[in-house]
Amino acid sequence: MPIRLNPQARHRRYSQSGFSLLEVLVALVIAAMVCGLAFKVIGNASRTAATSQDYQSGLQLADAQLARIALQPEKWLGQHQGTLPPHFYWQAQVSHWQSQADQPTSPDWALYRIDLQLGWTGRAEPPVRLSTLRLSHASARPDTMAAP
Repeated sequence: MPIRLNPQARHRRYSQSGFSLLEVLVALVIAAMVCGLAFKVIGNASRTAATSQDYQSGLQLADAQLARIALQPEKWLGQHQGTLPPHFYWQAQVSHWQSQADQPTSPDWALYRIDLQLGWTGRAEPPVRLSTLRLSHASARPDTMAAP
């Protein structure tokens, strides 16, 4: 003889199998919040990496421009500026350098101070500043040379 369950027992058995709609909705909300946070973290990390790479390429361009000026600083006396691709600008100031003791320099050699700053066009980041001293032979006097 088959065993028959009363209707209340059958209802209890079916109602307890699976998740309720409320439990599923709560799980979806938690999953959406975790995904949103993960996307935000990944987006910030990629933005930071791009800014870091941009800063590194700017520093390399500034170093190359400083080296170019340092080859013949006597040609670059005064202030100069320009742009570098893709979105950088530079400004340079080249001047005769005087020692702290104001000792006269050798007539055969001249010491130049080169200050260079490189910035990003249209961005608020502070510019990169590089400075160096360069010794140049006096045979290349600025009064006998053409401007760059």
